[in-house]
Amino acid sequence: MLNFAYTSFSMEAWIYPFNVSSNADDSIFSQCQALVTDQCLRFALASGYLRMRFYNDGSQGIILFQPNRWYHIACIYDYNLTNQIVYVNGLLDGSYAPSGPYQGTSGIFEIGTATVSYGVAANPFNGYMDQVLFTPRAKNATEILNDATLTAYYSFDSGSYLDSGSLWINGTGTSVTSTTGRVNQALSFATSLSYFQATGFTLLGTVNQSFSVALWVNPTTVSGGATIVHTSGLKSGLGWCISMIVGNSPIISTFSLVKVVDRCEYYPQHSPKSTLHNIWILWGLSSSGQIITQGWNGVLLSVTGPPVSVNVWTHVVETYSFTNGVRMYINGVLYSSTGSFSYTASGVPNTITLGNPLNGTGCASSPIVPGQYYGAIDEFRVYSRELNSTDAYSLAHP
Repeated sequence: MLNFAYTSFSMEAWIYPFNVSSNADDSIFSQCQALVTDQCLRFALASGYLRMRFYNDGSQGIILFQPNRWYHIACIYDYNLTNQIVYVNGLLDGSYAPSGPYQGTSGIFEIGTATVSYGVAANPFNGYMDQVLFTPRAKNATEILNDATLTAYYSFDSGSYLDSGSLWINGTGTSVTSTTGRVNQALSFATSLSYFQATGFTLLGTVNQSFSVALWVNPTTVSGGATIVHTSGLKSGLGWCISMIVGNSPIISTFSLVKVVDRCEYYPQHSPKSTLHNIWILWGLSSSGQIITQGWNGVLLSVTGPPVSVNVWTHVVETYSFTNGVRMYINGVLYSSTGSFSYTASGVPNTITLGNPLNGTGCASSPIVPGQYYGAIDEFRVYSRELNSTDAYSLAHP
């Protein structure tokens, strides 16, 4: 039982409906003190639309939900502004000024069902629900957008591998240590098998899913090859895989949802060699020390950036959308882009490995030379949306 009376609050969750009722309410959250206006709280998919109600007093969104896909939902009540607000996937879906504040102080709080009859046809929620979050205040639009689209955020402060984003995709580290970072502390990659790894990036495997990857890099050497971000279907670095960012070292990265490679080949078990066409972008450094981001769509698509200095922090953001293709931001400023193109995703949860491609050295070709990255990495973020220039500038100027 939660006391929501005369106060602001925020309710959030990830939902994946197996089906969406066309003429009934699919219950998500509910709590009812009495069947009286402003004393019953209910969030539901009402004939497929997100609805927030204080019993006959509430708002409804305009986005029609579809079955068998993930959505981030947020229902906000701002007591000071007397406003109900609903968001879908981080974007405003509807708002409404109720006739009065919510006054319920008791009642069983239910998730996925409603035992109280609200006078409408109602069904239990049929599907997956994850990361249910209650916050005893009204979150603002920026916070909700981050909760919905910041897939993962690793600050690496005090050597932590914990994800500070809303999905809690915690990582692991091998032969990495804590060092002074661009913001507080960073991870140091100093041995021949130093790497950080996290797995379970489902949205990154979605066809034409917009994304962004951001991090600070501070290489201690620019000779030979190096992998900064590697993405693969298997933890070994193999399976569906891509090199993502390359640079001075050259730094290559293969990124989990972000298919990043000049070219990547995949060898399924018990099948002949076959070229993987769902190639993405490449982040890294060329042999001459330039940052390169690349993508593959039948042909190699590259953005060549400036040289990166040794022992100097450089902030790099790579974004993708079907409209703009791959964009590269250096220290918060748009450097260049490929223009529009389409990609085909892996269709499976991916693994991200920082600092080393492990067994995936065959996932990238010239000008990227996969190998151990020597240096520091800080403030690694993955988004399921295309960041804009304001976002990139803010990240580069903490």
